[in-house]
Amino acid sequence: MMIKLKDFTLHAFDGTVIFQNANCSFSNDKLNFIIGKSGVGKSSLLAYLSGVPFETSGEVRFGQLQRSFKKMPELINHRKKVAYIPQSFNLFEYLTVEQNIKFYSSNKSTHFDDSQYEILLKKMNLLKKRDALVSELSIGEQQRVSVLRALTMKTPYILADEPTGNLDPENGKLIIEILEDFRKIFGATIIIVSHNYSEIPNHSKVVEIKNGKLILH
Repeated sequence: MMIKLKDFTLHAFDGTVIFQNANCSFSNDKLNFIIGKSGVGKSSLLAYLSGVPFETSGEVRFGQLQRSFKKMPELINHRKKVAYIPQSFNLFEYLTVEQNIKFYSSNKSTHFDDSQYEILLKKMNLLKKRDALVSELSIGEQQRVSVLRALTMKTPYILADEPTGNLDPENGKLIIEILEDFRKIFGATIIIVSHNYSEIPNHSKVVEIKNGKLILH
């Protein structure tokens, strides 16, 4: 499943141009990374692709579907197919880890896979935290829960905004490896915003936002 931008211009909420006339694609044959200095609009691009309305021009396609995010039925349909991992995690603090996971997964069209959930809990070192309240977790644990939530949704698209930003190097490497394994097994198109260039695998696709342009590395 490919995400394709054609002659695409993205504006910030204040009207300034983040980048313009971009032609770029993100596919599921490798992990995709978006890099760039702070404030250039990496998170804005990811938020837009998740369905947050921004002023734009040009064309965006998810597979064969052209998206504008201007009509509610389109937004509802789109958000069933996209798992978005924001920097703020968006977890319910007074629900347990398991309640958070199953609440979000219940809003997706795919069947909840209990065996996959158990495997991911173990891989992410969260097995003993499944019944803990989110408010009792460390920031790093909350970040891992937000990644776990996205993976259990089993959507064809995963958009991850700094998914390792609050993790130590060992856990950061683990999350990237898990995302790569998920891509290989389920064929998901995964886009990751990152400041940590050292965590980017050599075979990944890397796109930089710089000077109002999308630059392929």
